[in-house]
Amino acid sequence: MGRPNMAPGAVAARLSLALLAATLAMLAAGCTRQTGRDALALRATGADGREAPMLAELVRQGKLPPLDQRLPEDPMVVEPLDEPGIYGGTWRRCHMSPDMPDLKMEVLYNPLVRWRADCQGVVPGLAASWDANTDSTVYTLHLRRGVRWSDGAPYTSEDFMFWWELCLDKRHFFEPPYFTYSAGQVMRVGAPDPFTLRLTFARPNYFLPLDLASGYWWNEQYNIPKHYMRQFHPDHNPAYTDFVVFNEKNIVHSNPDRPTLAPWRLATLDKAATRVIYERNPYYWAVDTSGRQLPYIDRIETTYAQTAETLLLKAMAGELDCQFRNIDLEDAALLHQFAGKGGYELRRWESAAGTDPGVLINWTPPDPKMRDLFRDKRFRRALSHAINRQRINQVAWSGLGVPQGGTVSRQAWHFASTKGRQVYDAWAKAHADYDPGKASAYLDDVGLSRRDSQGLRTWPDGTEFRLILDSADTGRENDVAVLIAEDWRAVGIRTIIYTPPLAERTNRHQQGTFDLSMRGTSEMDLFTYPDWVFPTRALYWHPKEGRWYETGGKDGEAPTGPLRTLVDLFDTCKAEPDLQKRHDIVLQAIQVHIDEGPFYLGTCADLPALVVVRHGFRNVPATGILGPWAVGQPGSLFPEQFCMLDESATSTRWSSRWPWAVAAAR
Repeated sequence: MGRPNMAPGAVAARLSLALLAATLAMLAAGCTRQTGRDALALRATGADGREAPMLAELVRQGKLPPLDQRLPEDPMVVEPLDEPGIYGGTWRRCHMSPDMPDLKMEVLYNPLVRWRADCQGVVPGLAASWDANTDSTVYTLHLRRGVRWSDGAPYTSEDFMFWWELCLDKRHFFEPPYFTYSAGQVMRVGAPDPFTLRLTFARPNYFLPLDLASGYWWNEQYNIPKHYMRQFHPDHNPAYTDFVVFNEKNIVHSNPDRPTLAPWRLATLDKAATRVIYERNPYYWAVDTSGRQLPYIDRIETTYAQTAETLLLKAMAGELDCQFRNIDLEDAALLHQFAGKGGYELRRWESAAGTDPGVLINWTPPDPKMRDLFRDKRFRRALSHAINRQRINQVAWSGLGVPQGGTVSRQAWHFASTKGRQVYDAWAKAHADYDPGKASAYLDDVGLSRRDSQGLRTWPDGTEFRLILDSADTGRENDVAVLIAEDWRAVGIRTIIYTPPLAERTNRHQQGTFDLSMRGTSEMDLFTYPDWVFPTRALYWHPKEGRWYETGGKDGEAPTGPLRTLVDLFDTCKAEPDLQKRHDIVLQAIQVHIDEGPFYLGTCADLPALVVVRHGFRNVPATGILGPWAVGQPGSLFPEQFCMLDESATSTRWSSRWPWAVAAAR
C-alpha cells in the first residue's frame, strides 16, 4: 500500500522518474571501468606500501616529510573490517544541506574519546588514554604524542585550551557545554604539558567520557587549530576588533585553509557548495593493523542534491559509491529494481527509531483545564489505545515497522542485559494495544462523556473540546497525523492538525505553548541525552520542567509527581560510580514511564534505514545505526578503512534481493 492521499500527478511523476532512471542506469552500465587487477598494479606503490602513492610521490619530490615523521608515536590502529585495502579512488556521494551534517557524521568524527562500533561503550580516540580520581571529580586525558594537523603543525593540549578560553569569553558565541557544569559550577581546565589535559569538577561526573564521544558537534568545536585561528582573534591580531572573521574562518565545511584532524581535508568547493572535494589528510594519525597509513581512499566528492529524486536518480544510475543517509524508505523498491544495472547493493541498516513519528503530550500546557487533563494518565492512555498502529504501519510504512508504544532505541546499551530487554519489551507494549472501547471508557471516566450533535466529546459544561496537534505540513509526519486524528475522532475527540512554519513550531516547543506535537524518537545513550526519559532540558514533552532543571530552578516550573521522581532518579544516576547500577537506575525510570505513562505516544519503531553500496566499495559493515547521531555512526565505524576494489565484481556476502524491498512496492 502506498502513502495516503497520493495525488495522480505524484504517481505519474514517480513512474516518469522510474523510466528516466532506467535510461540512466543502462547508460551507466555501459561505461568502461578499471579492473581490480589493473587498480592493484597502479596503486600498490609508494614507501614499501605503507602510504598512498599520491603521498609517496610528494615525499619523493621533497614536498612532504617521510611517513615516519608524519605519524604519531602511538597512532590509532584500525582493523579493516573484511580485508586490508588498497590505496586510491574517489568516493562519490551526495549531501542535501549546505552545512553537510551527514558528511560530518561520516568522515569528521574525531573525538578525544570515541564510541565503540557496537555502541556498548567508549574507546580511546585523540586521547590515547584517560583516568579519573576515585570519585571522578578530576579527569586526566593523555593525548597521543606526535599527532599533527593536516598542515603539519603539532596538535597539543594548547588547542583544547584555546577552545575553552573561547567558551569563557563573553564576546564569543561559544558557551561551556552543559556537561562541563556540576553543582552550578563550570569545570576547571588545565594543561600541565603539551600532551595532558586535566578537567576538574565540583561533583562526580561519571558521564564525561561519553559526552566527549557524542556525535560530531562537540569535537567539531573543541578540535580547533590554535596556530591557524589565532591570526583572526582580536586579542592576537589588532586588525580585528570582533570575532566576525574568526567565526567565518573556523567553519570546517567551508574554509579549505583551516587545518583538520580528520582522515580527509576540505580541498575545493564552489560558492554554493554544489560540488565539494575532500582529499586525504597526509598527516592523519591512524594506521591499519599492518602499519599502513589510513585512509585508503584518496578523495571524497560530494554533490548537492536539491531533492530526494535527484539523489535517487544518481543512486540508480550507479553514480554513488556509498550513501548512508537521505535515502527515502519508499524508494526501496526502485533501488532494488535497478541494483543490478546500477552496479550497487542495497543494504538494510537500522534507524533505531523508538517511534517514527510519535506524539508529544505537553505536561504543562498553558490552559489550566487542559493541564489537569493531560496530567491524568487515564486520558493519555485513552489517546494511546485509540491509535490503530497496525494501520499506520501498513499505510505509511508498507508494513516495514514494528507497531508499538513510544520508547527510545531498542538497540541502546541500557537494554543489552536480559533484564534490560524485558523492561524494554514491557515499555513498548504498555498501553499500546488498539482498543477503542477501552479508550472510550477512559474518556468517560475523566469527565468527557458528554457529546455534541456531531457525536464529538465536550467539556462537562457542554463547551467544545478539541486537541491541537502540531505537525509538518507535508510528508509522512503529516500523513500519520491525519491517521491519528481519524482514530481519535472515532472515539469522539475533535482534533485540529496545525502546521505552523518551522520557526513558530520551534518557539511553541521551547515556550511550552503547544498541546500535542508530532515527533520521532530515538536515543542510544540516556546518560548523556536523557531527555526522552528524564525531564532535564527544555525539550520534548516537558519543556517547562526541563527548563527548571537546566537552570537550577531559576526558570520554568518545578517538577511534581512522577516527573519529580524521574528527576531524583537522574540525580542519583549521575552520582553512581558503578556502570551497571547506572543502567539499573535507567530501567527504574522506564518503569515509572510504564506505571505512570505514557508521556508520549508511539506509532511504529525499528524501521529500516537504506544504504547504497556500489560493488567494489569494501569494508562497509552489513548493518549499523543511522537514527540517533550521538553514537557517531558511521563515523565510529572507521570510514578511513573503507576501500575501493574491482567495481565489476559482485559481492557474494550481501544480497539485495530482500522481501522488505519488494514489500515497499506494494
